[in-house]
Amino acid sequence: MLLKIYIIIQEEAARKYAGNPYNRESMRSLLLKPYFEFKIIHRFRKTDFTPVPKVNSVFLHIKKRKNILIDENSSDLYNNFIAYIFSSSGNNLKEKTKNIFSFKQLKRLSQDIGFQITDSPVNLSFEKWLKIFQYFITGVSTDKQRLIYNAYAKLLNEQSKIDKRNRNFKY
Repeated sequence: MLLKIYIIIQEEAARKYAGNPYNRESMRSLLLKPYFEFKIIHRFRKTDFTPVPKVNSVFLHIKKRKNILIDENSSDLYNNFIAYIFSSSGNNLKEKTKNIFSFKQLKRLSQDIGFQITDSPVNLSFEKWLKIFQYFITGVSTDKQRLIYNAYAKLLNEQSKIDKRNRNFKY
C-alpha cells in the first residue's frame, strides 16, 4: 500500500519537515527522508483564509517511498546516528563527530563526498548524510558505533521534560 498525505500546514513547519530544497536539512527532515518524500505543491495567499492568518501556509504532499532508503535492520542505528551528531556539542562536523570518526576518516569522507569538515550538519544534503552513514556502518569500529546507542531515545526523553507552552495561550 502506497501512503500519500496532503496537508495544509504552516510554511515554516513544512520547510522543517521537507528540508532541502525548501530549507536546510534539519534533524527532523533527515530522520523522515529515508521513508518519505516531501513536496510543497501549492503556496496559499494569506487572503485565501478567513480570518487572515499571520503566517504563510502551504499544501504539503508527503508520500511514503516505494523503496525505503535505510534497510529495516539499520533504521534504529540511523536514527541514533543522526540524533547523536545533532545533539553533540560543537558547531561543525569536526567537533560533533570527533568521538566517532578520526580526523583522517572525516577528512577522507569530506573529500570523497564533497563537504567541508567545518560545515554545520544542516548544510549537508540528505544524500551526503546517507553516504556518511553507510561509511559509519562499514568503516567505524563496533566500539565507536556503541557510542551512539540510545542517542535518539535519550534525546526524546530530554525533549519530553522541556516545558512547552503554546505561544498563543495567554497566562
